[in-house]
Amino acid sequence: MRELDIRLGLQQRDPSGLVISLVNWALSIEAEDHNYTALRTFTLAHRLAVAAGGRQTLPLRHRARLAIELGRWDEAEADHAAIAARELDAHDRLTLARDRVTLAIYRDADPAPWLAAAWREHQRTPRLFDLAELHALEARVAAAAGAWAAAETHLCEALQLARRMGASVARFSARLATCLAHLDRPDEARRALADARDASDRSLADAHLALGERDLAGPLALAAYRDAWGEGPPWACVDGLRECAGLLDRLGLPPPELPPFDPARSPQIACEAEIEAFIAELAAGRADP
Repeated sequence: MRELDIRLGLQQRDPSGLVISLVNWALSIEAEDHNYTALRTFTLAHRLAVAAGGRQTLPLRHRARLAIELGRWDEAEADHAAIAARELDAHDRLTLARDRVTLAIYRDADPAPWLAAAWREHQRTPRLFDLAELHALEARVAAAAGAWAAAETHLCEALQLARRMGASVARFSARLATCLAHLDRPDEARRALADARDASDRSLADAHLALGERDLAGPLALAAYRDAWGEGPPWACVDGLRECAGLLDRLGLPPPELPPFDPARSPQIACEAEIEAFIAELAAGRADP
């Protein structure tokens, strides 16, 4: 269906609509772990927006977010700088601040300035989803510092917000279980795990390992590593792979041997040649006096 939207945008010669269709298609294939083609598509959408003289924030924001996950951090910084130079709406400002927190965490830099900026933006435009995500980020920073009680507080806030929204609590429950285990409250940790059945294998493995349940943690950690591998480096999610490798190391397990990246197995961008021709046409039209 999304490929049909791309074809319709081309037929209608509608660059703005086509940019949105390309971004939506890239998001759908990113969800299937096709990061190589997803990043190329975000770039194509950005080039189209530039050629048409339209808004560039949408493709830039998603390209920066994916670049962070892939460890292409200098590219993400450049896109953030380009985004920050533009007029942003409240949602874009908050999303950008949250992404910069994530980037700082991945780079082992101090996330505090970006967390403060994100909280300021949230106060201007409060939304339950954004508030839950900010508490989750605060919990990650606290847990990394071994401040398990502080992490618990933030995760409990995130859980309450998720329940108010009617959203899944599995992700927060699994991380809360890990905190409770580190706080020597195993019974509470196991009760939290009961609400975490749909959490990621990585979060569940971490919780079971914190509880000393190595036999349960091992298979989950191996599955999490395979999931983080995706298409394979350099298109694997760097943080996920690093965290899973750390889990396996703590379990004394070697990482599984997985196939390297093969571009032939990645999907082709729908109508790529036609879009390139459209971009050239738009750029030529803008260059004419």
